[in-house]
Amino acid sequence: MEAGTHMNQRRRFDAFFPGRADDVLHLLGAWSIPFVLLDGSDAVVSWNRGAVEFYGIAEADALGKTFSDLVSEEAPAPVPPTAGLRTRRYEAHHRNAQGTELPVMVTRTDLPAGDGTEGAFVLITDLTESKTLERRLARRVAQLSVIREI
Repeated sequence: MEAGTHMNQRRRFDAFFPGRADDVLHLLGAWSIPFVLLDGSDAVVSWNRGAVEFYGIAEADALGKTFSDLVSEEAPAPVPPTAGLRTRRYEAHHRNAQGTELPVMVTRTDLPAGDGTEGAFVLITDLTESKTLERRLARRVAQLSVIREI
């Protein structure tokens, strides 16, 4: 990442994590789970290694762009925030770096920044394995119900 980009990202992080921006940037940068931090206009402030690996989009190419410009998904049905938190979770389909459409859980938590603006913490969880296991379980249940009828 270019030095100017890093300084700009650090300043934006300071608004969310006063005095802890470098620590948080280091921790989230090393995380293998796709994580994105957005500013109040939905522009990407942080795009970690997990997001780079999952989506195949370099951090330098993601910074400053809106999440919707980078990740195409059908607009989810409105999900009410969890009580006490401004968190919304919804299932969607995102294309990975190889172009394969995968089921994902998107968890988006609104974050108030110290400068009076808001942003969001977005965590993307690949649901491919759990969806495969759900289908297998449904087939087994159907098989067992046929056996019970015999």
